[in-house]
Amino acid sequence: MASFCPNCGNPLPDFGRFCPKCGQEINTESASQDEAYQAPQEQFQNQYSYQQDQGWQQQDQGWQQQDQGWQQDQGWKQPNQNWQQPAPKKSKAGLIIGLVVLLLAGLGAVACFVWPGFLNDKQEPAPTTATANATEAPTAPETIATVPATQPPVTVATATEAPTAPATEAAPGNPFLDVSEDDPCYNEYLWAYTNGVISGDRLNGDQILTRGEVMELLWKVFGRPAPLQTEMPFTDITASDSCYPAVLWAYSIHLVSGSGEGLFNPNNSMTRDQVAAVLFKAMKGDATGLPQAYTDVGPDQYYYKAVNWGCSKGILERGSDFLFRPSDPLPRSVFICWLARAMNPDLALEPGISQSPIAG
Repeated sequence: MASFCPNCGNPLPDFGRFCPKCGQEINTESASQDEAYQAPQEQFQNQYSYQQDQGWQQQDQGWQQQDQGWQQDQGWKQPNQNWQQPAPKKSKAGLIIGLVVLLLAGLGAVACFVWPGFLNDKQEPAPTTATANATEAPTAPETIATVPATQPPVTVATATEAPTAPATEAAPGNPFLDVSEDDPCYNEYLWAYTNGVISGDRLNGDQILTRGEVMELLWKVFGRPAPLQTEMPFTDITASDSCYPAVLWAYSIHLVSGSGEGLFNPNNSMTRDQVAAVLFKAMKGDATGLPQAYTDVGPDQYYYKAVNWGCSKGILERGSDFLFRPSDPLPRSVFICWLARAMNPDLALEPGISQSPIAG
């Protein structure tokens, strides 16, 4: 609230005692009122400073509580550290003690068994006992000597038992792993093997023969004769082919003439009629006066004489159906049988010709 000078009416300042215009001294009552008016402000400032002091004290107390909590954590950690630290020392000490004990025990054991004279010192008093011990002493070497005497026969027995399996296979003379002795053509296979026509431990009887393989088997069964000429007429056969000398031999004796255009086609398969015709020509067979052997082979077929001759000689088989099946491919096993029977009459089939009437 503004006050005015009583002398000149000039507005007075809030905290002045004299009028700035006329210099009149202000009434003490007004001054006391001003001081009374200012008292709440001082109280407010004191109260505010007091509240600030209280806030700072509260903050100080919070920091002190936090400090006390941190000190408590440190106090908990320190006992834990003091409790955990001795553990490794005890474990290391125990480990060291255990290793030392084991080392001493090992050294003691080595000293007992290695130190010379240790056992002799304990065994020397033995002769001072009764004479019965002296008689028992030789018995130990006798039992030791009998053990090796019984062991060698055991090892010899096992050594002799090992070859028994090959011996049983070699006794019948079966050189094939894929052919049984019960096979109807087993004797033919064995003859071809012993005469060098075929080799190896497998017959591979189901394999279909090619033109080159048929020539090669024929050449071998005739003793591998030298060709009558040296120039190969077929362009599809080279000197590196295994059938080269066989084809050259067959061509030189006019057994084969090729497939035309200078080709022989050695990898083409052959049928039963083709092989029968080649075999008949190679053996120089004679079919004069022979009746018809198969119902599916007529006189107009080029292989008619060949199959009739083969059946009459017991070379070609014939079932109860009297069928030859000329267009079927020829397996390796069948041709080996035909070759063996053609070269060895003792292996021929009986009877070669059936007595059943066949038109002819």
